[in-house]
Amino acid sequence: MSNCSRQSLLAIIVGLAIPGFAFAVTGDEVLAALQKKYTLTKVNSWTGNIASPGTMLVVQREGLVAADPKAFAKLTKIKNGELVSSGGSVLLGGASGHDIKSGEKVYFYDFSPQRNGFFVKVMTVATYDVVSRGTSSSQHGVSTIEFNFDGGLDAINSDVALEAFSKWFKTDQEASESRTVKLGQTPAEVEAILGAPDKRIDLGAKKVYVYKDMKVIFVDGKVSDVQ
Repeated sequence: MSNCSRQSLLAIIVGLAIPGFAFAVTGDEVLAALQKKYTLTKVNSWTGNIASPGTMLVVQREGLVAADPKAFAKLTKIKNGELVSSGGSVLLGGASGHDIKSGEKVYFYDFSPQRNGFFVKVMTVATYDVVSRGTSSSQHGVSTIEFNFDGGLDAINSDVALEAFSKWFKTDQEASESRTVKLGQTPAEVEAILGAPDKRIDLGAKKVYVYKDMKVIFVDGKVSDVQ
């Protein structure tokens, strides 16, 4: 058996023997996983306009900032799925960018790997007014986001990369499902979906969370009914 064959066999044995062992993921593998789940939007590199729309994604968290697509703007940095610093503002002064609110929709249109993780670019579906040299124009905003991980790409697999991405972006269907109250959920899970209730009614083993347009009833700490 050649040295190369022995090393390959050893790697396989180690992978089977050690729970949780995973080979280092490559940028191509992360991109393939993202493309399997989402259709990337195609953007005309000359005009910056959307040439072919892909999967529309719903922003899940606050903290993203979009800038003029032609501006030299700061990166948004996210590490292990959590926001480190917001970007969007122009590096050399000028416009501070447009805050992208949770619930807004964006297109995912660019990806590039790096040692610590990967970059993506998203473009807002909606347009907003940008003033340049006294002239106002309506443009889509662009945010360049750096997803970093402890240990970089060598320390994660594509599932970890997708999980970090999906903390910030979900499809319409995923976003709808994530806001659905279901039987058996805990009060903490319901509050994560609907926010704090307008009123809490405590009847011992039975508790009622009252919202503007619904009541969520818990029995023994689990959702038993919604009215």
